[in-house]
Amino acid sequence: IQSIIDSEVGSLSVRIEGIDERIETIDESIERMEIRLESYEERLRKQFTAMEQMMSTLQSQSGYIASIGTSSGS
Repeated sequence: IQSIIDSEVGSLSVRIEGIDERIETIDESIERMEIRLESYEERLRKQFTAMEQMMSTLQSQSGYIASIGTSSGS
């Protein structure tokens, strides 16, 4: 049993070390994914803002064109 739990070379220690390394790798992957998602969210927000601005411009133009059509038709 001592050889299994030995803090230097025991199989349990080796297993725990391997699991700790996997946890660290997964944590790093999570951090990278969070950075990518934040970047993607920022890009989507900018695109949505640009779309809203374009829709506002188009609605203004549509209203102007409609007013020209009604005033020239009278």
